[in-house]
Amino acid sequence: MKQAFHLISRMKGYTALSLLGLIISLSGTVIISRYLYQEWTIDHFMPNLDRTYFLVTNYLDGRISEGSVGMNYVFDSDFFSPVEGQSEIEIYCDFMLRKDFPVSIDGQEVFSPATITVMDSAFFHIYPINIIEGARILTADGQCMVSEKLARTLFPDESAVGKSIPIEDGTLHTIQAVYRQPSTKSTLRFDLIQFHKSPVYSNFISFCLVMLHEGADVEAYNKRQPIQKLDLYQNRPFKFSLRPYSTMSSQSWWNSYESAGYQCAQLKSSSTHLWMLLFVAILLLFVGLFNFVNLYAVMRSHRRHELEVRRIFGASRWDIFCQLYAEIFLLALLTMIGVWTVVELAEPLLATFYNIEVMGQWKFDVVLTTGIVFGLPLVSSLIPRKLPSFGEGLGLGMQFFISLALLNVGLYFMRQLHVMMTTDPGIRTKGLLSVVVQPFMNEDSWSQEEWNKKLEMSAKNLDVIKQRLESCPYIKTYCPDPHIIGELSNPIELSNGHKVNAIWITPIAMKLLGIKTLAGRTFNDSIDIYEQYLCMVNETAIHRLGIKDFPNCRLQFTKRLWKKNSINEEYNPPYEIVGVVRDFHNGRMSEPLQPTIYLYLPLLYDISPFGFEGQPLLMDIAEGHEEEVIQYLKALVYELFGTNELNYHWIEDQRKALYKEDQRTARIFVTFSLLAIAVTCLGVLGLMMFDVRRRYREIALRKVNGATFLDIALLLSRRYLIVFAVAAVASLPVSLLVIHRVMASYTIRTSFAWWIPLLSLLIIFLLCALTLWQQVWKATRIKPYQVLKEN
Repeated sequence: MKQAFHLISRMKGYTALSLLGLIISLSGTVIISRYLYQEWTIDHFMPNLDRTYFLVTNYLDGRISEGSVGMNYVFDSDFFSPVEGQSEIEIYCDFMLRKDFPVSIDGQEVFSPATITVMDSAFFHIYPINIIEGARILTADGQCMVSEKLARTLFPDESAVGKSIPIEDGTLHTIQAVYRQPSTKSTLRFDLIQFHKSPVYSNFISFCLVMLHEGADVEAYNKRQPIQKLDLYQNRPFKFSLRPYSTMSSQSWWNSYESAGYQCAQLKSSSTHLWMLLFVAILLLFVGLFNFVNLYAVMRSHRRHELEVRRIFGASRWDIFCQLYAEIFLLALLTMIGVWTVVELAEPLLATFYNIEVMGQWKFDVVLTTGIVFGLPLVSSLIPRKLPSFGEGLGLGMQFFISLALLNVGLYFMRQLHVMMTTDPGIRTKGLLSVVVQPFMNEDSWSQEEWNKKLEMSAKNLDVIKQRLESCPYIKTYCPDPHIIGELSNPIELSNGHKVNAIWITPIAMKLLGIKTLAGRTFNDSIDIYEQYLCMVNETAIHRLGIKDFPNCRLQFTKRLWKKNSINEEYNPPYEIVGVVRDFHNGRMSEPLQPTIYLYLPLLYDISPFGFEGQPLLMDIAEGHEEEVIQYLKALVYELFGTNELNYHWIEDQRKALYKEDQRTARIFVTFSLLAIAVTCLGVLGLMMFDVRRRYREIALRKVNGATFLDIALLLSRRYLIVFAVAAVASLPVSLLVIHRVMASYTIRTSFAWWIPLLSLLIIFLLCALTLWQQVWKATRIKPYQVLKEN
């Protein structure tokens, strides 16, 4: 180690370049590796993850194909219980996601936590909670647990256990325990756990969590479940089934909850996005390794005579290997100190600009650091003592190649993203607001008396809400929100075997969204009624289903799409097609168009007997008055329901949110391309320093014979220009191949513009040219007589 320290201090320039290049490349690799490990091990802190399931409801009419639901929300004495007495189920519990709401101390809001509500302590037998203070028991209303982070925020200098805090509507809750968040990413992540004996019907989403016995047959359980004939609200047939907990973090319905403001629900990144990040991390690692290998080979060349002398005086191959290993081990150790410094400093930027929030997992971090610190010296110390110039050129060429390919792909993704976000989707999204103006009311009892009171109160609220909405000059019109933006995942099967998406929509919503009719007519409230079984189809459905004469065509579904008590369940008439709708992109522009049917919905059909309760309304807002309308609606909700919370989102923002992962991928590609370029420039600088130093005598003689700056520049840079040209030619087809494979499923693809490779070449060429120019200028400043005298 003493000799290693001596070498590093003696060759400061090459050491600094090697360390800096490795720190840059390994920092990016470590950041992505930690993120990938986090995403691929989501929920792995749960010891019985393979036996943990969500109870989901499969509605047989196809309107909602799958959605998790709590037993206390749906289940009553008339239902066949999907959990009680089932041999496969060991334990089950209900919990509810809650909207974020503030926790205050002394009247001042200090935190707005993500919250869940549980109704018994069975939850803790399925979902492990690491208690650091207090007891893992919730038995009465008004009890709660808080995370370590929230406890420190509320009570920084004292224990939080036993303290009371006002939450939600000001009700005091006593803190029973303080828990620590899971060390790995979890689908659920919350800062406060409430207890309620009965479900709280106020801005919640209810779930039933189930843990099965060892070896239980899930498929047999799902097949055994009967069709439930009644539904407390929708009056539609459905079946219960179990869905693995591990698959729910990537479900589209979960994303809708996350976007609705339930911050305790975390969505897993798509597998395509993760594999692309892995590809980028590997390439950046290779750039750093090639850079280090090249520069270390230069350092070895400087010491070739020293190592040969040591061999003459009896040093064995093992002695030489140990010395080289110690040198690189020390460099790797210094590198990892720099890497973790960069990683820690970069965390805020990653969370905001790249939307990558990485949780520290010390076991993975230790393994990764140990592998680099001990593995890098092993690989590098096996480099031949005299690496030929061809090897140096190959390493530098690979750096150029990877940098150019990454930048080409990154610039293309940026252009593709711009095209997708600016292309007209075919429907209107600007100026449209989706808002819930009547949240769920708090009810702990479903007695007939309470039910009647709630109906009476809802009718009064409905009248007030209608009057207020119609009297606001900035709200042009409103109707039930058809939830048309986003991925549609409720295919309905036709009698001929084809599957189509279904959207229930009012004529007003079609007008607000600017949905165009190509043939036939649109829906009309004045002449159409629900029982006429009317529908419209898009162009894609016409082509996929082979419809030639739509006015005389009828669509027969395998199951009834809606049900009323007065109508026979077996009655399932075909639907008449009254018009053809122009295709439009309701999801990402890259996704293929799907055959879609539009089912006639009367204005108030989708509104429950409780008025607008829990139902999002689509509103057309006058331009320039958006903030005034939001404040107006907040005041209305507070006046009627006593809550400051307004659940709303702009349709345009919802559409832009579809491209969140595309934006992140494009940014990462461009950023890490620039990091690869920076590392490549460091490699060029190091090789050029060595090249100039070993050719001092040749340069001096050429200067004596009248060589100009341009002559010397060409002499020193010719090799680099050839390597750069070969790498540029090789990178273009590889970039095109990668883009073609990644974009194969995209329906809208922008062309690979001529300026993309040209801009990539120009960026890298200029940066490397500046690096070369600095060394060429230094070489031309030498004094020939001094060089010739010393050499």
